[in-house]
Amino acid sequence: MDSSTLPMKPMTPEEMEAAPLGSPIFLRAPRWSALLLLLVSAVFTATGVFMIRDGHSRGQLVAGCFGLGVLLALAILFMPERRSLLLTVKGFTIHSLFRNYFIDWADVAEFGVSSVGHRRMVCFNYAPGYNRSAIIRRLSVGFAGFEGGLPSSYGLKVMQLAALMSAYRAAALILRYGSTI
Repeated sequence: MDSSTLPMKPMTPEEMEAAPLGSPIFLRAPRWSALLLLLVSAVFTATGVFMIRDGHSRGQLVAGCFGLGVLLALAILFMPERRSLLLTVKGFTIHSLFRNYFIDWADVAEFGVSSVGHRRMVCFNYAPGYNRSAIIRRLSVGFAGFEGGLPSSYGLKVMQLAALMSAYRAAALILRYGSTI
């Protein structure tokens, strides 16, 4: 399933539980964060415009930077499928505004929850033998205690998403290989 065939409606927890084993699960990030970005950026863009009108040259920088925030927020709001997570038997795909990132279940050892600053997030460690991005993975371990992480909890509680991904990984690996590797 590629991004052109993503379901238009994200799944509810009840729909996920009722889905047959190995069925794709589609989750979408909530819109409130994009709305907040839009509101804050619009206020600061207007502040920059007023600064320009009052003769402050730094108003151009303020209006320009936060104007980009307005454009980014609008892109997020009008392309919600670009901030989503798709779980399939092969692995999971993180869809972000500018790229998609696929990770095979066989490349993941475990999922967990970590705090980065004041934010709790779903994180994961790669399987032994996974060799890509070794330096960045070591840096991530220093920050979060895990080698990778998800950018959102996609409308679920972080513990709920970590448990869902762990269970889906185990089921997918059994369906593919006959064991969890």
